[in-house]
Amino acid sequence: FRSRCSIMFRLFGHEEPQLASEILNTRVQTLLANHGEGAPIGFVDETNKQLTPKSEAVQQIDSLQQPMDNILSGIPSWALSPEPTKSSQRDQNDQNRASIRTATRAALSQLATSLVNWKPTYLWLKFRQAALMEPLRHIWKHDPSTLLQGIDTLIRYIGLPDEWNAHGPDGSMSGEIVGLKKKSGAALVAVSREVPQHLVPWLSQLSQATKSLLASDGLIPLNQTHLYEFLSC
Repeated sequence: FRSRCSIMFRLFGHEEPQLASEILNTRVQTLLANHGEGAPIGFVDETNKQLTPKSEAVQQIDSLQQPMDNILSGIPSWALSPEPTKSSQRDQNDQNRASIRTATRAALSQLATSLVNWKPTYLWLKFRQAALMEPLRHIWKHDPSTLLQGIDTLIRYIGLPDEWNAHGPDGSMSGEIVGLKKKSGAALVAVSREVPQHLVPWLSQLSQATKSLLASDGLIPLNQTHLYEFLSC
């Protein structure tokens, strides 16, 4: 069932890029307005008052990731590119296609801006934000205006201290913060592999931030691998 839904979402994005992007953007705006700050507060961890995976806000935002990735991966490049692609040169005078391109890019620009500007306070919502950064690579490939802000968020989450609980007696981190660090690192690598050309203007700045993170405490071994992969892209 999930496989068929994924195909359906990709097909929707391919056949109706404007409608798909506008519906997706509306969904993102609604979710952030209703649940971006954690409301309704429920199923919290009694020891730290953090939301848990059972909290409605966490589940609602989690439901967005897979459809979003499928839809964005299905949207044709001509609807995302600022200029007509080579394959669509014969259609560059087609006013309908130009209108679709303009509306699609506008909707997805607002979507990306909203997600990177979102400042969740609960750890599990930060996890969901990190997960949603990965599908944005399909947008950033054609419009990198919010790319640096997204990369900065992922790097910051990799270096985040344990917000779930203080280190245990053995100095170990909670599973929740480790999960966030792993998700952020994986998203960082996925994005950098998709849009390495857009990272070049900020290479010096990003290299310095990455090196500082590699030299810091609290970095899990897997994130070291993620950061080296990021620097090599």
